[in-house]
Amino acid sequence: DWHGMRRVRGFSKYSSSARRSWWDAIKERWREVAMWVVLVVLAFLWTFKAHSEHKHVPIKHIRLGHRIRMAASYLADSCSSKGRFRYIARANGMEHHEKGQYDMIRHAWVLSTLASYSLYEPQMEQGAVSSALDDRPAEVEGPLLRSTNLLIKSLHPGANSTVAAPGRLLGALALWEKLDPFKEALRAAAADRLLEAKTTTLTGLRDVDSSLVAGTDHRMEGGWDPPEEPPRLDGRRATLTGAAMALSALTLADRALGGGVLDRRVLRSLGTFIVELQRKDGTFDAYVDVFPREDKSIAPSSFREGTSNHAGLAVYALLLLAKSEGLAPRNAPSAGEGEAGLEWLVPAVRGIMAIGENDRRFRAADLYYRTPADHWTLVAAGELLTGAYFNATNLPEVPGGFFFTDGWGSNEWDPETVAENVREHSTVILNAIQSEFDLIPKTVHPDGKKDVKDGALTLRGEGFLTARRLRGLHAALCALPNLHELRCDDRWCSPEELASQVPIDDARARARLRDRVESTTRRAAEYLVSLQVTHGDNPHRGGFTRAISRMKVQITAQAKDFNMRLNEVRMDTVADVLHALMGARKTILGQPCV
Repeated sequence: DWHGMRRVRGFSKYSSSARRSWWDAIKERWREVAMWVVLVVLAFLWTFKAHSEHKHVPIKHIRLGHRIRMAASYLADSCSSKGRFRYIARANGMEHHEKGQYDMIRHAWVLSTLASYSLYEPQMEQGAVSSALDDRPAEVEGPLLRSTNLLIKSLHPGANSTVAAPGRLLGALALWEKLDPFKEALRAAAADRLLEAKTTTLTGLRDVDSSLVAGTDHRMEGGWDPPEEPPRLDGRRATLTGAAMALSALTLADRALGGGVLDRRVLRSLGTFIVELQRKDGTFDAYVDVFPREDKSIAPSSFREGTSNHAGLAVYALLLLAKSEGLAPRNAPSAGEGEAGLEWLVPAVRGIMAIGENDRRFRAADLYYRTPADHWTLVAAGELLTGAYFNATNLPEVPGGFFFTDGWGSNEWDPETVAENVREHSTVILNAIQSEFDLIPKTVHPDGKKDVKDGALTLRGEGFLTARRLRGLHAALCALPNLHELRCDDRWCSPEELASQVPIDDARARARLRDRVESTTRRAAEYLVSLQVTHGDNPHRGGFTRAISRMKVQITAQAKDFNMRLNEVRMDTVADVLHALMGARKTILGQPCV
């Protein structure tokens, strides 16, 4: 009992006894049951929506070195027996309407990246241990040989070798493309509109016809012979971008294949074409148009037009050629030793000095002028400042020490002046890239997670643009001073000693900029990694998509085109990201300038 009262066990409201059924209980408490049903349905709908939007899948960590190998394997495996890479595809496996096109300038860029990977792998990944079965070096020698052979077959002179005095420009090799009158009219109209708006006219990369000539060495279909006939086209155009990209790719490919594989005449002819497009002030013509005459024995008429926005690429290509030719040592034992290298170093220095001088003039004349984010100038600057081009033993003794001059000889520069001007202009470009990145709106989810585009160096998150700028940032890090590295006899330098090396205010400003750039490079590399196709069953595994998220406002045709190309995997985009990630890997390993 309970306090003298008899305890009686009562029936539960949900008892299944004969006195009360479940249905009676539900009818009695239907409001509570309905509320629970609604809550369960809402929870199910919210979970389904969250999974569909944020792709909640188990994340498998893949080390950066493995991702680099995956990307290199994608490019190598996509190289056909004729040397062509898979130009474009969609990550979801659907057909792309541009898959039948091909661009030899982009082909040269992919070749350059594969050659750089071949040089990177033995230095950075030797002894790397991973549990992944497919984490092994990519086999790139065969694709390098085939793609190099195809690129050389696509090079032609601008004039028939039988004409009278074709000249150094038209007699040099380059990538020539057929002129389309309709496209040229559209280009001219667009150029006029841009000129009226006081903006810079850009020279785009377009498709070129890949006619065949001969190979290069015993591994590539026999020895190379100079082609006698140019491609039979009514009007032809060769751009500075195409020649510079081809020269840098072939120079790196020759180095990656062990040296001595390519005929040196091919490289020197491309270098001659670039030098012939250089003006007296150091700038470069954008392209040359050639129109044949009725009399085949007379050299065709040619027109050099435009100012190239890829002068940094031309400088970089000439520097690589100078390094491959060898620089003249001081007091050379034999006359002419190494002079070929100086033949390309002088116009390269003249070109990079002109880039900085023109930018200073524009900034002084126009208050609203913005220094372009020219990653190729940063790459050329990093190569020039770290490639031992200015060693005292590499340059001959010159009275007064002024070895470099402009085309008129009115301005003279010694190596120290050139190096300081290059560092100064590199700092200006870095500030432009960093400022643009800092001004990009940062979106944060309510739960505190970062936006999927966090780390992209452009507003829309294009992978290829972020990768190009990231490569430039990595190259510029080699040129920026670090206060922690400015030491004197294993101790910290005094302000006087530090000022004797570099002005202390400049050193501190550049060191602060270096810290900002290093943080930006880490975030940009993380963003590029998120663009990689990693599913094991995807045929494009290892490739990189164009961007990670769609443009929400789809009113303009540009936005619609961007969203339509969101999941495309194009060969030059993969090459851009692969090159940038190799730089990130070198930075992590503490060897950014190797």
